Amino acid sequence: MHPFKDVWNKMLIVPTVGDRIAVTKTFVTICAKIAMFTGAMLMGAMITGAMLAGTAKAQSTPVELVRSLTSRTIAVLSDDNLTAEEKTARLHPVFKSYLDLPFIARFSLGRQWRTLSEAQKDRYYLAFESYVVGLYSKRLQTYSGERIEVLGDNTIDDRDTQVTSLILRDNGPPVSVGWRVRTAGGNARIIDVTIEGVSMAITQREDFAAELRRSSFEGLIRRLENAY
Repeated sequence: MHPFKDVWNKMLIVPTVGDRIAVTKTFVTICAKIAMFTGAMLMGAMITGAMLAGTAKAQSTPVELVRSLTSRTIAVLSDDNLTAEEKTARLHPVFKSYLDLPFIARFSLGRQWRTLSEAQKDRYYLAFESYVVGLYSKRLQTYSGERIEVLGDNTIDDRDTQVTSLILRDNGPPVSVGWRVRTAGGNARIIDVTIEGVSMAITQREDFAAELRRSSFEGLIRRLENAY
């Protein structure tokens, strides 16, 4: 069985929420390693924060967006002159520049979002952003020379495009990665990543739903705030 599908299947059968969260973190670790090459959930990084601010707008197509993020991410991750903390600091602006974090945050919470007060929404979004940045910044430090081949794109609808790519590894088969890019008002942002057909946005949504069933909205907030 493909290693990514194996982890996904384990997520579906683990008996407890605690076990499910542990397996989810394993899955995210694998996916984050892929994400650092394609720049999206994910991620990319630029040499300076000022350069980051206008990058997403500068890309004329979703494919160019992914390719740009890839090269900039690798430039930071492969810079041996930077400490882990410095790499994290330079990766941080990428999330806000290239991912549609407000959309991803709403989608991850599902129906619960509509029941929140404005104050609760603000608190949740701040906790979510901090959680995402902390999670991926930590796990993106494992770059080991993998290569990415961007294959092309397919139009989903009048807003969304799916960019297809392969992660090429020396010690295993290629991994299929898709990037869903949404363009609105002339700005392109990534709203989801699929690894071997598995949606990271849906995975996150199911993880949060399990936490809400187990505890409460406040419990989810505490988990996000205290994760990193």
